[in-house]
Amino acid sequence: MKELTITLHPDRWDLSLQTDEGDEGITVEVLEQAIRVLQTQRAQTAPEVPTSVPLGRQIEIVSRPSWWTEPAFEGGSVILHRHPGLGWSGFSLSPEDAQNLIRLLQEQLSSQEPTTSSQGNIQ
Repeated sequence: MKELTITLHPDRWDLSLQTDEGDEGITVEVLEQAIRVLQTQRAQTAPEVPTSVPLGRQIEIVSRPSWWTEPAFEGGSVILHRHPGLGWSGFSLSPEDAQNLIRLLQEQLSSQEPTTSSQGNIQ
């Protein structure tokens, strides 16, 4: 296994990657593994990711992402979205959350004001 060193340069909003094989060792597989490890580390670090949308803060929007859906074991739905840099992210929606999402999307498509917040299940 390659050893990856990540050096963060917060003053430049940048980072440097180096493997024990030099720059040639930075492959797609190494980057994907680093992203998975960083995701896991972030999920275990306090404070947790906010449960509400951080209004006023810039959030990257991916236009027309690829997506996939299938039934979930609990009777709800699984939905996957593809981010070009982070890969596929999966979410399991309860039947109630799936119905709420359908309703809110239908309201938006018919140009009606949503009757409730467009944010899903908050725990």
